[in-house]
Amino acid sequence: MMFSSSFDEPWGNDECRDSKLVFIGKNLDKDAIIERFQECILTSEKVAKNRQKFQDILSGLRFKVGTKVECRTGKDEWSKGEVVALLYREEGIESALGRGIAPYQIKLPCGSLIFAPLDDDTVIRQAK
Repeated sequence: MMFSSSFDEPWGNDECRDSKLVFIGKNLDKDAIIERFQECILTSEKVAKNRQKFQDILSGLRFKVGTKVECRTGKDEWSKGEVVALLYREEGIESALGRGIAPYQIKLPCGSLIFAPLDDDTVIRQAK
């Protein structure tokens, strides 16, 4: 495999701004490659669908940023905290929302940040 490129120089004023992918191999299914690549192209319809999905998830969350909560931090242990982020992203998170995303990030009084993998009273609840 050979790859040669430079990404550290700005585009020239008269330079065509496009990118090209070249696939080299034997018995490649050209139609399948094109079809899958077309699925990746961002369209206004896909943007609208993703925006609506995001809004649906946000509107379904029980707590907002700044809400005082209690989080399960042990088998029978609950810790007070404050929601500091919604739909928190971090590599390695496994949650009901999918890989890499959790409903809430919470700041504990000691300054530590944790996340709640579920929006459920067994994991996170309104502070008393």
